[in-house]
Amino acid sequence: MNATDYLEKHWEPRAVWTHLKWPKHQARLKKCAELVEGLSFCDVGCAFGHSTQIMAGFRPGDWAGLEFSKPAIIKAATLFPSMRWIYLNTAKELPNLAKQFDSVVCSEVLEHVDADAEFAKVVVEMARRKAVFTTPTIKVSDPGHLRVYDLGALEKLFKAWKHKIIREGPFFYIVVTHEL
Repeated sequence: MNATDYLEKHWEPRAVWTHLKWPKHQARLKKCAELVEGLSFCDVGCAFGHSTQIMAGFRPGDWAGLEFSKPAIIKAATLFPSMRWIYLNTAKELPNLAKQFDSVVCSEVLEHVDADAEFAKVVVEMARRKAVFTTPTIKVSDPGHLRVYDLGALEKLFKAWKHKIIREGPFFYIVVTHEL
């Protein structure tokens, strides 16, 4: 299932962005905003931009949202016109954004990606300072989830970089730090 199909067949009809108001998701987005460093940030897999806008409220700075669905980015630009939105056709275009942001957040996306190791690598490379990922700690009823990670799988996936993994509530937070 590609990003556009997922957003059009699951995210939009079920108004999943409304779940971002739930305390567990507010806490997740606040934690992500607290974990980033610098002044420029990118929210990879931003859907319609709600998560980007929420994190910008917790951590002021130059935020951009990035999505692999053109209709989603158009909607994000309509809903939040003062923010910066980036559309990429595929994750293969992510290397073009290497070192373009101080920090990158990729929250609740990794479990949706076929080639998760390749995807994690290019997302990490987008950041000059930190890349923050989140993923559920338990199986979630979501048609786009391809896997559930455990601590061992995450350690293996991120072993190439200086990182820490935090398990808090229903989420893992993986923080990759680049040496300055």
